[in-house]
Amino acid sequence: MALLGVGAVWTGKHLPLPYEPTAGVSDRAQQVRLERQYARFVRRVRVNAARARHARAARNAWARSANGICAGLVRRVRAGTKGAGLATLDERLRLLRTTEETARAAVGELDALPAPHSIARRVDRLLGLYRTELDSIDRLAEAFRAGDAAEAIGVLGRLRTLGLRDQTLASRLGANLCAYGFVDVG
Repeated sequence: MALLGVGAVWTGKHLPLPYEPTAGVSDRAQQVRLERQYARFVRRVRVNAARARHARAARNAWARSANGICAGLVRRVRAGTKGAGLATLDERLRLLRTTEETARAAVGELDALPAPHSIARRVDRLLGLYRTELDSIDRLAEAFRAGDAAEAIGVLGRLRTLGLRDQTLASRLGANLCAYGFVDVG
């Protein structure tokens, strides 16, 4: 008997073996069984790795397509705002309406884009945020028409919050142009 710390450990002839051999099974049969288990494990790991590669490729393909749609939206909006006169409220509302129509068309294109199963719920949430933003832009235009400054300020605050949420989500999905495409539009 040897004393280790506070307790005592019996070091006699009854030490446990790392594994207990099965009674009646030869060493070769046990080795074959372990090799089969290992082969199944390796096959499972390879299949899981292949699934992960395919899912990653599908997510990247979706992100490339979404970035293309958002890049087209940014180009169309920039082209529409380039020579637009913004002197009167009517001109500003017309620009807001055309921008919103262009954005709704882009959201429709994004909605038609098939999302991979692994990110489908996040894509649906992103599209829902975009639709909520577009509805808020409608409310903003109504507040401008009515001359309600308090409502306009409230809608702009909600738009800012929604914009930050959809930027974060789009960025996590890899759609960086959808997230940050309008950052440098001034």
